[in-house]
Amino acid sequence: MSDFPPSDVVQLGGHVSRLSVSVRVASETLDPEAITRLMRVEPKFAAKKGAKRESGGRTVTQRIGIWTYGLTENSSSEWELDDAIVALLNRLPDDLNIWRDLARTHQMDVFCGLFMGSDNQGTVLQSETLRSLANRGLSLDLDIYGPPPDDV
Repeated sequence: MSDFPPSDVVQLGGHVSRLSVSVRVASETLDPEAITRLMRVEPKFAAKKGAKRESGGRTVTQRIGIWTYGLTENSSSEWELDDAIVALLNRLPDDLNIWRDLARTHQMDVFCGLFMGSDNQGTVLQSETLRSLANRGLSLDLDIYGPPPDDV
């Protein structure tokens, strides 16, 4: 008997194959430079409401002020969601007063793109990580992308 599953067997389960994690701060009156000073990191993307920018070959107007910061290395298949969120938060201020002040005038979340490589993959967030998000007033936004279609 072989140690390998037969070629017609599909392996299910395991952890999410790839992920992307970032903090987003948004509001009508957001000043990207002020957020950058508070967070002490350069954003992945930031724009004031009404700013013009190129996207997909056309000019678009920013509908709301936005500031995002994500880990460039967190799209690796070696990261677990909990570890990526902890690493992200560790690069941002831990002073809860900063977060509480921002939460009064801005919407904030941790945006997670979860890319499944097969059916039935999942992830776990530890209670301490959930507490860290809640203490900062951060919602958790999960975008879950199913596995690629079978090549039939």
